[in-house]
Amino acid sequence: MMSAKDSATAKPRFKVDPALIITIFVGCIAGYFVVKYAATTIPNRAVGGLAANVAGDVKVEEKPLYELGAVGDVRGIGFASDGNLFVGDRDGLTLRDPKTGKTVRTFDTDGNGVRTAAATPGGGAIAAGLSYSGEVRFFGANEPKPVLSFRSVTDQEQQSVAFSPDGESIAAGGFDKTVRVYRAGDAAAPKVKAGSVFDTTKQSGTKAKLESLPIKAGDTISAVCFAPDGKTLAVATGPKATIYDAKTGKAGQVLFADKETITAVAFAPDGKTLAVGAASGVITLFETATGRQSGEIKGLGETGKNANAFGLSGNNSGGVSAMIYAPNGKSIYAALKSGILSQSDVATGKSLKLFAPDASPLPAALSLALSPDAKRAALGYADGSVRVWDLK
Repeated sequence: MMSAKDSATAKPRFKVDPALIITIFVGCIAGYFVVKYAATTIPNRAVGGLAANVAGDVKVEEKPLYELGAVGDVRGIGFASDGNLFVGDRDGLTLRDPKTGKTVRTFDTDGNGVRTAAATPGGGAIAAGLSYSGEVRFFGANEPKPVLSFRSVTDQEQQSVAFSPDGESIAAGGFDKTVRVYRAGDAAAPKVKAGSVFDTTKQSGTKAKLESLPIKAGDTISAVCFAPDGKTLAVATGPKATIYDAKTGKAGQVLFADKETITAVAFAPDGKTLAVGAASGVITLFETATGRQSGEIKGLGETGKNANAFGLSGNNSGGVSAMIYAPNGKSIYAALKSGILSQSDVATGKSLKLFAPDASPLPAALSLALSPDAKRAALGYADGSVRVWDLK
């Protein structure tokens, strides 16, 4: 039997309070989401201090040179030779004055939206793949009616189109798992100027025609691009990019981006490197001659205004929508699903500059084009906006 003295000195037993446990648990969950939200939305300029150190000193450009509105997803963008913009959105294809936003010309797409588009190198014409259709139409910058069109055999939507550097060939591929390369076919066909489109209205002679080379890729095509010499073609399907001979269709190097879906491909100006952008937001560089990985660019959206203020998340770029090498080959411009245009150094993999509109939330960047003089970049966004950035 316990004495009065023992009773007085005995330690009280700890009693678990269920309500307290539940409160702590709920508080932890709520705290996690609060921190996560703040980490991905609070601009560094607002929190300063630690956040600024996490973000680094990468310059962020927030004010575009021009901004104009379109309709829905702008998946096709390009510079015309006169400085106007080709804009492909859910409503169709137009030529717009970037300074005023006014429509200069409306191209005939029969009411279809644009899924993908590419302007010729000189900006004299554009090819547009129509939404929910296997058709690709070619328009001269001053011609509202198509000068040429073709359809995939199965009428399935084309997801990517690209012109060769001389403007004389075009590749298109999409859900039908086939890339078709079109080019002016015969000596009877007149020589077209660099940067122009196939002009079927002026061809003469019974042998004048367009040649079509079908390349069976075996899977849905997400991106295509020509090498600078126009002799080879990179085709992205799932987690791999294959380099094909653009004249014979013979497969060459096969490059893998681990298990990530490849969403963009771009050749370096010298043709010796292929940049492969993935849904993970990582760009991997490969030697085209050997297939060896030569570099990697990560964290494209992790610095600057939209960086994670607390440094908690790994890669918040949200995936690469499109990318283009700078003419000198030293940097790459990448349009990101996070809404940022990132310029990264090829040699070091580090961000050089970010272009992020002062908007919250940022709309996803879906399409990208450089002006012929490479001094400006035009981006099409998921909210129907178009922004032109000064790259100087």
